[in-house]
Amino acid sequence: MVSGELPAEVVNRLVELAPDAVVVVDGQGRIVFANTQTGAMFGYACDELIGAPIEILMPRRFQERHVAHRATYAVQPRARPMGIGLELAGRRKDGSEFPVEISLGPLTNNGTVLTSAIIRNVSDRKLMDAALRASEERLRLLVDNVKDYAIFMLDPDGRVATWNAGAERIKGYRAEEIIGQSFSRFYPAEDVENGKPAAMLKKAAETGACEDEGWRVRKDGSRFWASVVLTALRDETGGLRGFAKVARDVTVRKQAERRFATQFALARMLAGATSLRSAMPEILRTIGEGLGWEYGAFWRVEHPDEVLRCAEGWEADSSRLHALSEANRAISFARGEGMPGRIWATSQPTWISDLTQEPDFKRPAAIEAGLVTAVGFPVLADGQVLGVLEFFSQDTQQPDAELLGLVEAIGYQITQFIGRRN
Repeated sequence: MVSGELPAEVVNRLVELAPDAVVVVDGQGRIVFANTQTGAMFGYACDELIGAPIEILMPRRFQERHVAHRATYAVQPRARPMGIGLELAGRRKDGSEFPVEISLGPLTNNGTVLTSAIIRNVSDRKLMDAALRASEERLRLLVDNVKDYAIFMLDPDGRVATWNAGAERIKGYRAEEIIGQSFSRFYPAEDVENGKPAAMLKKAAETGACEDEGWRVRKDGSRFWASVVLTALRDETGGLRGFAKVARDVTVRKQAERRFATQFALARMLAGATSLRSAMPEILRTIGEGLGWEYGAFWRVEHPDEVLRCAEGWEADSSRLHALSEANRAISFARGEGMPGRIWATSQPTWISDLTQEPDFKRPAAIEAGLVTAVGFPVLADGQVLGVLEFFSQDTQQPDAELLGLVEAIGYQITQFIGRRN
């Protein structure tokens, strides 16, 4: 296998984790790859798309013009991000159309320049934008019946003026608890300190509307990733009456994107690494930062003692977690002992939702550091456990089948790396 080349099954998993359509086009505009989501979005079987011109996925009124655009792009290929203000549409096999956003990027394969396109169906967002431009009465009727969106009004100072069922479900507040309160309480403390809520009000007032994605906070203190549209409302004279805010919990989509990006970044990093020992600090950082864990460690099987000892630690916040790394380096685990030893004995991933309720978890420094949830998985070489990777979070998280599947795939990537270096 060529250094840096990923096994087909890993590549397939990476692409299938993507929440959007992923298409690759050759220099003549023919589709050479389309993921399953592409077929689902456009109503085709994937094998119908291979070899077809990319224009098959767009309305006929755009097709002729797109051929010229494609030729211009081929002369100077460049990355084009999502959401740059273009009004684009996709065309399904049955002829129906829907609004899309598209990001483009050049790829090189054996000297051949290809173009990758990530296509996102933005029908839901467009529908919500249209609703916000409707009359206040129509908006009220819509808001009362929407449960998947938090839709509410703010006064000119950013205080909550109305509250719908979707807002209560997503954010956890009842109307009587939140009306009259500043919407800044939905933001993490660091965003409030940086003035982000006020900046969003200012931008919406100046430009008419602004969009944002980022962490928001529920009543119980838990965080979720929100996609937000904030629109200024004005009277007949142009005076600011307040704001309409639409927010959606897109944490699942964000997790999929982060997991895809983490696995891809890890593959790129391993392609250039020379040994597991030298690569381990970067492996821990890539997985920990990419998946939002606060602490990670690698426990290596030591021979002839037949124990696991901590060979490497990573801390998202060293001032708070440095003591845990020091404590880990002073202890060891026999096969079957503690979480690392259990993973060593079973060769299977392990998830602990609440460390305080785990009688076999013998590291008080982790509890004292405020860590609650842990996940760990084996690193294998020739079918034998070489060591154990573990990661911790300060948030309580329930077992996540997709994440456990992902850590197995990551473990496979590392196993393949070891095999290439031996």
